[in-house]
Amino acid sequence: CTIKRLKQNSFNIPIAVITSDKKTDKPIEDFCVRNNIPFYKGSLENVLERFESACEFFCEEFFIRISGDSPLIDPNLVDKAFEIHKDKGGDLVTNIMNRTFPKGQSVEIISKKAIKKLKNFDLTKDEKEHVTLGFYKNKDKFQIINFETKSKKYSLQQQSIDTLDDFLKIQNLIKTNSDIFDLSWLEIYYIIENMKK
Repeated sequence: CTIKRLKQNSFNIPIAVITSDKKTDKPIEDFCVRNNIPFYKGSLENVLERFESACEFFCEEFFIRISGDSPLIDPNLVDKAFEIHKDKGGDLVTNIMNRTFPKGQSVEIISKKAIKKLKNFDLTKDEKEHVTLGFYKNKDKFQIINFETKSKKYSLQQQSIDTLDDFLKIQNLIKTNSDIFDLSWLEIYYIIENMKK
């Protein structure tokens, strides 16, 4: 679902799966092979290093990070982040430093140069595992551009899959809405709100 949504971006941005080299993630590698999706395997714990190595492997100067737990990601948000990146550059373009979008609609564009700079900091285990945590903790040392929507209320809704309940809710959402892959994050927001009534 995540990849299907991402392929609808307006800029033909290439998609790759960045996973770990552990046996437990072998099914992800197998999925990529079956579906002809480029992938890169790296450290399970040091995800920051994994992404830097993936940039080297794919010969890219930046990457757009979308978590695999976001099957409803809106490609229009990817477009918006990419347009900001093209126009203003920056170390990190994000919509979560001040979160106003639902969880599951997170977009981050990070430059390889910024990762190299961040690696010079005395990073904790968490900052190595969670790719952008170090940027947010040291936000005064990086050029971070955050984009927002009009109301913080949207950020209270869960559109990502963190629990079994989340999975079942989104599975039901997909089954009962045949046009789900054409809907915006906001349209999905109102469908989920109406499901609560």
